[in-house]
Formats: sequence, C-alpha cells, structure tokens
Amino acid sequence: MSADTGMDDDADDHLQALVLRAVSSDESGRSLPRSSSSDAAQRASATTAILSGVQSRKTPLVSLLQKMDSTLTSDDDGVRASATALLATCARTMSGMKNEDDDEDDDEDDDEDDDEDDDEDDEEEDDDARQQRRQKGLNESLLLTQFFAAKLRELCTLKHGLDGMLYSLRMTKRATRTTTTTKMDAMDEGEQKHDEGVDDDDGGPQTQTRRRERQRKNGGKHFSATMVNQCIDNAIKELFEHVHAPSLAHGDRQRFYAVVEEVLREFPRAMVLGGDFEEEEENASNAKEEDEKRKKAVGRLESIVANCDGERDPRNVLALCRLWQELPKAFNEAEGEEDVVATTTTSTTAQVFVANCEEVYDVVAAYFPISFKPPQNDSVKITREELASELKAAMTATNCYAPFAIPHVLESVVSSGEDEGVATAVSGEACADAIDCLETMGANWPDDDIATDEICANVWSRLRLCVISPRDLEWSKPVRRATARLFANGNSTFSKKILKLALEDQSVKACEQAFKAYKAHKMELHKDTSMMMELNSKEEKEEHAMEVDGEKENESSGCCGGGCGKTQHQAPPESDEIETAARVAAAVAGRCLGAAAAANVDAAKVATSEKLKKLLDAIRDEDANTDNNTNRDNMPDWRSIAMVLITTTIGGALDAALTSSSSLSSNSSVEEILGSELCDILRDTLVSGLRSFTCKAKDHDGVVLSIACASAYLQFPEFSKNGCRNAKKKAYADVLEALFWGATT
Repeated sequence: MSADTGMDDDADDHLQALVLRAVSSDESGRSLPRSSSSDAAQRASATTAILSGVQSRKTPLVSLLQKMDSTLTSDDDGVRASATALLATCARTMSGMKNEDDDEDDDEDDDEDDDEDDDEDDEEEDDDARQQRRQKGLNESLLLTQFFAAKLRELCTLKHGLDGMLYSLRMTKRATRTTTTTKMDAMDEGEQKHDEGVDDDDGGPQTQTRRRERQRKNGGKHFSATMVNQCIDNAIKELFEHVHAPSLAHGDRQRFYAVVEEVLREFPRAMVLGGDFEEEEENASNAKEEDEKRKKAVGRLESIVANCDGERDPRNVLALCRLWQELPKAFNEAEGEEDVVATTTTSTTAQVFVANCEEVYDVVAAYFPISFKPPQNDSVKITREELASELKAAMTATNCYAPFAIPHVLESVVSSGEDEGVATAVSGEACADAIDCLETMGANWPDDDIATDEICANVWSRLRLCVISPRDLEWSKPVRRATARLFANGNSTFSKKILKLALEDQSVKACEQAFKAYKAHKMELHKDTSMMMELNSKEEKEEHAMEVDGEKENESSGCCGGGCGKTQHQAPPESDEIETAARVAAAVAGRCLGAAAAANVDAAKVATSEKLKKLLDAIRDEDANTDNNTNRDNMPDWRSIAMVLITTTIGGALDAALTSSSSLSSNSSVEEILGSELCDILRDTLVSGLRSFTCKAKDHDGVVLSIACASAYLQFPEFSKNGCRNAKKKAYADVLEALFWGATT
C-alpha cells in the first residue's frame, strides 16, 4: 500500500500505465509516435478507464496528479497539452459528481428518530470526520484551480487550462456550498434546542453551545472564506495577466467568457476585491482601505471590459451578454450584501460600478439593434431572437444604465430613417426590439429612473409615430406586437403611463373637432342645397308656363348658365378639405385607440365604449335617411368616414378579447368590451353602411373598411360559442347577412 496515494502498488502501476497510454508518452515524458488507428483506440480506452476510476472514487485526485507529474511537466508541448486535456476531462467528471457524504446525509435524515439517543460525543466525531472529508474536497478543488490557472501561461495548454479552470471552479463552489450549508444547519439546530431549553446529558444546553462554538471556528459563513478568495484571486490574476481574449480563437474566447461569468456569479468578492480584504461584519472600513478597495475594483472592471470589447462572433456575443448580466450583480454583492437590489450604491464596489457603468454599457450597446441573419447551412443554429433576448437582458441588467440607455434605445423607435435624419431606416424587428427593451426597463427599474413624466412623454412621442405612420404592413407586424406587450404590462408604472398617454392622445380630441366640423358643414350644405332645389323647382314651373315663339327662355344656357342646371348642386371646394381633414383625423385617432385597445380588456373598454362612442356621437347623423336614392349634398355618408376610425379600434379590441379569452375568469365578450349601446350603433352602422356604400354611394373605400370591420366584429369569442343569447345571434346574423350581401353585389 502506498502511503502517499492510498492505493496498493499494483493499482499504482496500473494507473501509471493508463496515464502514459492516454497521453502517448513514456515514463520520462517524451512523446510516443501515433501511427495507427489502434493507437487512438488505446488512448480512448485508457482515458475511459481513468475517468471510470475517478467517478467511482477508486482513483484519488492526489494519486492521479502524482502519476501525471512527468507528463504535466514534460518538455514536449504535445505531451503537456494532452496531459492537461486529460486532467481537465477528469475535472469535468468530478464537477458533476455528488459529494461523498451526500448519501450518508440522506440516510441520517431517514433514521433521525432512531438516532436521538446516540451519544453526543460519537455524533461530534462523525461530524468532524465528515467535515474533514469535505475540507479535503475543497482543498483539492482549489489545488486544481491554481494548477489550471498556471497552465494559462502557455499557448499549447491555454485551451485546456481554461476548460479545467471552469470545472474546478464549479467543484469549489459545490464544496463551499455543501460545507457552509452543513455547518449552518448544525448551528441552527443547536440554537433551536438551546432556545427551547433542551438539556443534554450534562444537565443543560452547554453541550449544544460548545458544538456551536466549535462549528463557528471550523465553518459557517466564514468557513475557509479567506483561503477560497485568495486562491481564486490568484487564479484571476493569472487569467488577466497571461490571457488577452481578443487575440484568441473564437472557441477560446468563449471559454474565457465562461470562466469570467462563473467567477462573477459564484465568487463575486474574489473577482471584484480578491483576497486582500477581510469581510466586514460590524466595523466599517477605514478610509485607506476603502481607497484600496476602490482601486482593486476599478482595475478588475477595466480588465473585464478590455478583454470583452469588440467581440463579433455570434456565439460569443451570446456568452458575452450572459456575462454582462452578472457583472452589475457581482459588484453589488462583492462586499457581502447578497440581498441588495440593483439600485444600491452604498458599498464601495457598487459606487465603482456606477462611476464606470457607461463604459460597461457601451460594450453591449454596440450590438444594438441586432441585424444578424443566420447563414445558410448554419450548424450552430443561433437565431436572431436568441441574440436579441440576451442583449436586451444585458442592456437592462441595472438601472445605472438609465441616463444613456433610454436615449440610445429610443433612437431605434422610428418608423422611417429618412424622416428622422438617419442614414439607414430601422427595420421593424429592430424597432420592436427597442420597444421590448423599454418594456423590460419599465418592469425592472425603479419608477424614478424610467417612469417620470418627461421620459414617458418622450417615449410616447416616438412610439406614436410608429403607431400612426407605419412604413408598411410587414414592418408594422412586429412593432404592433411589441407595442401591445408594452401596453399590457399592468404591473409597470411606466407601461400604465404610456397606455394612458395613448388613450388620451391629442389625436382623439382633434378627431372629435374634425367630426363636429364635418357634421356642421354637411348640415349647412344640406340646408343650402335644399333651398337651391326649392328655388330651381319654382323657376322650372315658371319656365314651363312661359313660351316665347315655341321655345323656352335660356334654353341654350340654362338657368344658371351651366346648360344643365347641375352647377348649383355641386359641393363647394371647401367640402373636400373638410372631408379629408375628417378622414385623416379618424385614421390617426383610430390607430392610437386600436394600439391601446389591444393591450388588455380594460384598455379595450376605455378605447371603445368611452372614446370611440364619444367620437361617433360627434359625427353620427341620426336623421339621415339611408333609403334615399339621392345624396343631395354630394358629400359621402358619415359612415364612410366613421369606418376609418371604427375598423382599427375594433381590431385592437378584438386582439384583447382573443388574448384574454383563454382565461376562464375573464369576460371578453363584445358587449362587455364595447357596451350594449355601442354594439347597437356598430351593428346598425355596419348593416346600413354596407348596403349604402355598395348600392347607392358607390363608395369603394367604405365597402372595404366595412368588410374589414364586420370581419373583426364577427370574430369576437362569444359568437363562436353555442350559448350566446338570441340578441347576439340576431346581431351576428344581421352583420353576416349584410357582409355577404355587400360581397356579392
């Protein structure tokens, strides 16, 4: 039996042979020729046997390292690289293994009631043995971490050094978690018994107190914390000193990002402050130490930014964005404030991050908006959606970015690059990404940073242009969906304010004024036309009574000089201007109300039963007789203009109804959203309008809009249910009949 390795001599010799075969080396560390496929099979078989021994714990790590010494320190670059790769593979295997005492802990939990009468001293001895094994596992993981960090100095072993460092860090974190959890559980149990007054064999809680004090010395929160931080700090120094990530191949850069992300997430203090500073509990650090902390944190932040700036490979951009999500959290948690939210700036490290956050933000902001298109025959299968999602999370990771992130994102909330003075127009996907970023900011950031009146007004002014003047249908599809997601976030003050601005947009009031002006002008024009008609009728009677040499007077020129008596019936030029103004106002207001209505059922109710109904009341001509064959004032029916407003608003309400129909508790019926009065108005408008536009007015635009509006109306969820009331069935049948009649006439 070998005293150093804990293995018998035969096992030692067998392990030595396996190692040499796996790396194709002799005992002196010289490389052996690799001439045939059988050699590769032997190497693979030897590697598998070594991994099997590691996984079964028959091969201790110390034994493996001793047997690999000649290959790990060989003068041959190939042998060193192969040996490092083998050790990294073993580290990967160990990082996925359970701790040796996990099964014992499970058995102890099952037999807890049976062990209550066990001797306290025996229990303490078991705990000590268990902690020694776990301390040994922690020491081994730290040893591997330092070893792999040293391998970063050479190019031939750098790749495998990064891999091994990542896996050894995971081993270290698991070891520290297990030890800390076990120690704290034991402490909590002892404190609970002490509080409950449970006496031990000594006649009091003194034994529990002794256990707690002993465990505090060995473990708890500060178990080996200094040793762990110092070890990882040394490894990080090696990483930043000997590795320049931008000069590496894309695969090695990805490994670099993975290591940095792991340390940021699992060991934030070691990454930001290293092992030079003890964790403070009660006493505040002095000014000199605070200054040293600040310099350390600034140096680490600069190293991270310098090694990550300028990445172009899409796979690495994904990794970089994940790393950037951990960066602000690490600087907040570096001084032990693990429950601190992202807004905290009281700690020294948090203040360092805030002071340099614009430079940090610029690294990922350079990729926004995403313009990635996967190449043909792409084997990596990275999508634009993946990149956009990770980039959004990185850009919104902390509210410290607010002063420059919000203006930067708003630059992409445009419907036309030319209109905004931008050389290249922004795509619909890019605009939607920007809107999604704003929605995430509103959901995650404090209201003081994102939901101020000034910011909300600025956001809506940009978003409004995308809503009322989309570039084209394809461009508007992702933008409409993103806008609906922004409006629908009922838990965000920012989203609520933007939705309110949309519902109260100035276009709604302008539309009401335009409708009133149109209605008043039409009524005035109708009166003038009626008076002219009466006058012409009287003149015609007089002309019939007068005959001069068998011919009527003014036969050649007519009563008004027009020859046909029609000039006086034509609408004045200002009628066209008033009609155009009403249509434009209806289109703008309809798009704003439709976008707001699509957010949710409550917004749809406000947009339709309140806003839409009020606007229709401003233009409706209840006295108009749609059965008349003559449109005496030569102006279009009011329904033709109203349909411009109704169609988009009802379309948004339908989106909200369909979205909420999946919820059993929601009421998304057409009557619930629109209100019974508006339902009646809408049904009559559709039925009368379809017949009037098709047969009499020959208003093709009115026909198209009415068909679109009727289609949206008939798609409300309750019309597809068997239990809808007779009144709803009658409304459905009336609109469907008018729609069919209009389509076939």
